[in-house]
Amino acid sequence: MKARPPRLAPHALLALLPLCAALTACGGGDAGTASATTGATAPASVPGVASAPSTTGTSGTVPQSTTPNVVAVTVGPTPTSTRNMLMTSVTVCVPGTADCASVDHVQVDTGSQGLRLLASALPAGFALPAVPAGAGADIAGECAVFGTGYTWGAVRSADVKLAGEIAAALPIQVIADPAVPAAAPAAASR
Repeated sequence: MKARPPRLAPHALLALLPLCAALTACGGGDAGTASATTGATAPASVPGVASAPSTTGTSGTVPQSTTPNVVAVTVGPTPTSTRNMLMTSVTVCVPGTADCASVDHVQVDTGSQGLRLLASALPAGFALPAVPAGAGADIAGECAVFGTGYTWGAVRSADVKLAGEIAAALPIQVIADPAVPAAAPAAASR
């Protein structure tokens, strides 16, 4: 005789509904802290992979892994006090140069695509080239709609470094970039 899987009572399912909704809400890759790249960081400790152990510094930065195709992550509160958010550090560079910035506390959103960073998370004066909108001289803007709202910002080009790999000249969204109008198009809020 086969054993039946346990069943949840209807009130238990209703109690899980807000949790499921909260877990599926998109963070959009929000970032909280940026710093200029100063050189190599300590390697991450990965179960099953021989590497030196690492510690997270007092600034809360997540050290970059030196193990190929492995990204160190941390779980903690975001700058907006969202608890238990999966976060990592990402290095972005002006394409084809060594002018780079490491952005910490980037939310890992497995239900989304692309990289979205807050303009305020990039160092002052760090200028990524703009992606032009069509044939004009205007900067392309991107509106990404999520279940709980949307993000609006300029599309800029960056060499993105993660897990020892580089994605060259990748278009990324820079949220609240002053180069595009502050108000998103009406279609973005739908």
